[in-house]
Amino acid sequence: MSNSESAGAAPPAVPAAPAKAQAKIPRWISAIVGLVFLIIGLSRLYNVFFPALPGCSADTTTGLIRKIFKDKNVELTGLTNFKTITDTSARKTCQADITTEKEAALISYQVTWQGSNVQVLITHIETHAR
Repeated sequence: MSNSESAGAAPPAVPAAPAKAQAKIPRWISAIVGLVFLIIGLSRLYNVFFPALPGCSADTTTGLIRKIFKDKNVELTGLTNFKTITDTSARKTCQADITTEKEAALISYQVTWQGSNVQVLITHIETHAR
């Protein structure tokens, strides 16, 4: 009787193929996420050994401009409208508008490396009434 019962019964379904495919999806996602983090880490490591010159409106650059004027006893109330004139890996030439309590001006400046430090050199100041 057991032979007739097993012959009439349907064979058990085998859902192994979809389970394997679903198991591979998290592996691919993990691999992609890991690759993205690896690329980000390598780019940050590259920037540690080969830092890029900061841009015309970068915090480092604007901080140095404010320090230059503060050292001359001139307090800037505004530093706006940054414009990059030339941009190379060794030098950026820029312009920006500055304002003080009494005057406004258009300044031209260069951002370069001095050893391993960023240097800002103001090359021209064109003042105008406020």
